[in-house]
Amino acid sequence: MKLDAHQAAAAMAGEPRILVSAVPGSGKTRTLTARYLHLVDDLHISPYSIVLLTFTRYAANEMKERLGDRARNAFIGTFHSFALFLVRAYGRERGWDSSWLTILDDGETTLDEREILRDMRVMDSRGKWKRCKEAEWLRIRNAIACGQFDEKTASPTEIILNNVWQCLEDRFRAENVLTFSTLILEAIRLLQMPDVLALVKERYTHFLIDEAQDSDANQTLMIDLIDPPSRFLVGDIDQAIFEWRGAAPQLFLAYAKTAARYDLPNSYRFGFNVGLPANRLIKHNQERLDIAINAIAGNAGTVQVILGAASSEVAELVLTVLKTHGPKEVAILSRTHAVLDELSEALRYAGVKHCNVGAKGGIVKTAEFRAVRGYLRLSVNPMDRRAFMSIAASEHISSEKLLDNRLAAVASGKTLAQVHTEAGNTLPTTIDEIEEHLKNVDPAHGYGDALDYMREAMFAENIVTTAELVEVLAMESAQDRLRAVKNEVTLCTIHAAKGLEWPCVFLVGMNASRFPSRRAIGEGRIEEERRLCYVGMTRAERTLYLVSHMAKDEKDGPSMFVGETELDGGPPPRETDDDDLTY
Repeated sequence: MKLDAHQAAAAMAGEPRILVSAVPGSGKTRTLTARYLHLVDDLHISPYSIVLLTFTRYAANEMKERLGDRARNAFIGTFHSFALFLVRAYGRERGWDSSWLTILDDGETTLDEREILRDMRVMDSRGKWKRCKEAEWLRIRNAIACGQFDEKTASPTEIILNNVWQCLEDRFRAENVLTFSTLILEAIRLLQMPDVLALVKERYTHFLIDEAQDSDANQTLMIDLIDPPSRFLVGDIDQAIFEWRGAAPQLFLAYAKTAARYDLPNSYRFGFNVGLPANRLIKHNQERLDIAINAIAGNAGTVQVILGAASSEVAELVLTVLKTHGPKEVAILSRTHAVLDELSEALRYAGVKHCNVGAKGGIVKTAEFRAVRGYLRLSVNPMDRRAFMSIAASEHISSEKLLDNRLAAVASGKTLAQVHTEAGNTLPTTIDEIEEHLKNVDPAHGYGDALDYMREAMFAENIVTTAELVEVLAMESAQDRLRAVKNEVTLCTIHAAKGLEWPCVFLVGMNASRFPSRRAIGEGRIEEERRLCYVGMTRAERTLYLVSHMAKDEKDGPSMFVGETELDGGPPPRETDDDDLTY
């Protein structure tokens, strides 16, 4: 059944299992809002019983803003934040203390992983891999976190790597820390406890899930265990772009066979000129639902293919575009950061103010940022030894002194932070205290950008306590970092741009050697790469440029996806005001 977002609530009334297939720009957020308000206003369901899950915190915040006071006691957040809520609420059943629980980012667990890998002789004492290659460990680690590891069919080496993971989790539990990868797993274990499951099932009876095509097997299992009487999924199989991270879009397709399905084909984001080549591209995929974009904004918008452009030429074109657009109206998207980094240099030379979100030199990857975050985390969890290690340089603790402190901590049963403070040192606990402390103990280094980032996060997320800030910093994604973009052109990967839109979009790096990637071709993931291109194209509201770069290898032509759009690389089509154009 084809609907628009405003018809959704009435048409779907009474259905216990619903799947909404929504094309880009068709109003998924409006549909979810309509469903929520229908439950609350028409069916008189208490918000206390409703869970609205989104793929990013950015989307969750948008939903909260739309609902305002109507959100009340409903849970609105990501799968991971819901899992964290369950651990905080019921985790004592498995030994968790919510009052000082810490969430680590996965990068911080590397040292722990390598220690256990060495202990289990997967690596030697010099860090050389013995039983397998690093890629194999990363594959198994990801499979376990996403629910794709099957112990029954695992090889002996895979069994050993699974044991490494179990040892890693045991270490985390002993320190009362979780990682982004272990949150969902821990929530599943809690829901497998009959008493906990009964309490959760009694409270939550209605689940609304956004971007459902990007859920992985464990996220789906978490909801399946609760088995709510009402389940409402909104998504688009053509925008499933996270299989490399463990998402299982086939589960979305399977759900479509068992649920009442409604289609939202009308896109309000762009016109015929953008929608038609996007439709042509995605029709080459086989694993999809039979739905196409119906762009109802007439013939508005243009698409232009630019082949063999140097980065400097792209920068000059951006300057031309900025004569008619504000900087925040322009985005440059690419499959990889490498292309964006290359273009960023040309933009800087041309004087184009821009923010390269997620770049290697980004603020969140600096030692100063890690130090400020370390102070914050220690104030929440004094046992967090990784946080203490991150402040060692700021506190001028030498490697020798750090070893002495570790030995003293082991001998006394105290934490590294306790040993440090008992030696006459003080540790700050708030942003303001950290700023003053660092002016005194480490005036030679600049922490201003890191502190500003923290304050911006607190303002954007309406954070009051240090514990809330620590949680947000641990759970944020590249898309959340878009709040750092001021009056600048945005540079980000297509993955980070998912769910967003701009009046003018440059989709760069459309070269045969880059998109699809050689690895994706070798692994048979062409359809996922094509979906990624489709997502990039449909971020444009009005103007879209598909750009292949000047290749060092003369044999490197444009991406196959450019050809599949059936655009010839000529001048952009003329805009009209005809609103009656159809496919």
